[in-house]
Amino acid sequence: PFTGFLIIFICAALVFVPVKYLYPSRTKFFQKPTLVMGAVWGAGTFVVLLGYDKSNPPLWFSIVSAIFFGAYTTASLAATFKKTADA
Repeated sequence: PFTGFLIIFICAALVFVPVKYLYPSRTKFFQKPTLVMGAVWGAGTFVVLLGYDKSNPPLWFSIVSAIFFGAYTTASLAATFKKTADA
């Protein structure tokens, strides 16, 4: 329970941090890679939901999810610290 509380508390506190999040249809910054990675991740999610044990996803899906999460987070932070107001 404490770990769950800590995660929720940190996420609630981060709401007040001025970070820009990528919204591919609204931003030009990193738009095409985000759309492509999101489509690949979405297709992978669809495949996993159709044919795999949902409680134990395959390793390739975990890797794709981690890559997408890392790239999205990195691009969002880059957009936050970018000097122009494009993002």
